[in-house]
Amino acid sequence: MQRFQIKVALLILVLSTGSVCLAAGGGATVSGVVRDADGVAQMGALVQVMTNGSVMVGKAFTDLHGRYLITSLVPGKYRIQATAALFVPATRSHLQLQPGART
Repeated sequence: MQRFQIKVALLILVLSTGSVCLAAGGGATVSGVVRDADGVAQMGALVQVMTNGSVMVGKAFTDLHGRYLITSLVPGKYRIQATAALFVPATRSHLQLQPGART
């Protein structure tokens, strides 16, 4: 049970090594790595980018190394949520994407 409780913290470190940058085509790009509370990369986690009104504008599944990439986002304020089976979803709010900015 303790292992499960530790894993419940999955995705708390979501985006801990992530970056936000402007894509070459003028749209913003969100990328990062999804890790559990132990720092283990999580393959197959669903990462969704949503507006403050909870409208999904982009999604991706993490690869073998827990990495994801979501492109063609319009600059603005977003919320990112990562979910995986048997884990509590983690959310990062107030992510501001601005043209030419790196966050």
